[in-house]
Amino acid sequence: MKKIFFVLLLSILFSANAYADDISDFQIGGMSIGDSLLDYFSDKNIKKKSINWNNKNKTYKQFLSTKSYNLYDTVVFSYLGKDKNYIIQEIAGRKNIDIKSCIKLQLEIVKQIEKLIPSAKKNDLGTRNYRGDKSKKSKITIVNFNTGQGLIQVGCYDFSDKITKERKFIDGINVSIGSKQFMEWQKSGAF
Repeated sequence: MKKIFFVLLLSILFSANAYADDISDFQIGGMSIGDSLLDYFSDKNIKKKSINWNNKNKTYKQFLSTKSYNLYDTVVFSYLGKDKNYIIQEIAGRKNIDIKSCIKLQLEIVKQIEKLIPSAKKNDLGTRNYRGDKSKKSKITIVNFNTGQGLIQVGCYDFSDKITKERKFIDGINVSIGSKQFMEWQKSGAF
C-alpha cells in the first residue's frame, strides 16, 4: 500500500510540462506561484486564517489550508501582507509520514525534479539541526533546486519527542515552491 501511495504521490506531485522552464509551471494542490488565493478561497476565509510571518515588519503573511488535498495533509501559502489580491509567493505541501519513509520519498521526488528541470542548480544540504529546536535534537534533511526564477525545496523533518509534544509538530515531508522575491526576502529580512 505504501508503494502505491508513493507512486501516486510522485505521479501527481507536480503538475508540470515534460520539461518545466518557469517556476509557475509547478503546482501543489492545483495552485501555482503567481496565482491569486482569491481564485481558490474567499477573502473572508483568507483574512480569518492568515498569520504574520515571524518578522518585525510583517512583510509576508501565511495562509494555512487543511481542506482535502489527497496528497497533502496541509498546504501553506505565503503572500505579501499588503497585497489585496493575495498573489501566492510561496506554496508548500506537507505530508505527515515517518522519517524513514520520508527520506525514501525525498530521493524519488528529487529524481523527478532533476528530470523535469535539468537546468536547475541542485544543492543537497544534507541533514542539519532544525533551527527551531535549541536542544538540537530535531533534524531536517534538505535538497534545494534553484531555477533562477525561484526555489523548489524538498525537506524531511524529524522532530524530537519534546518538540512534538510541546508544539505538536509532526515528522514528515515538505515540498515548497518559492518565487525569487520571496526567497531573497527569506535570506535577508525574514528573521
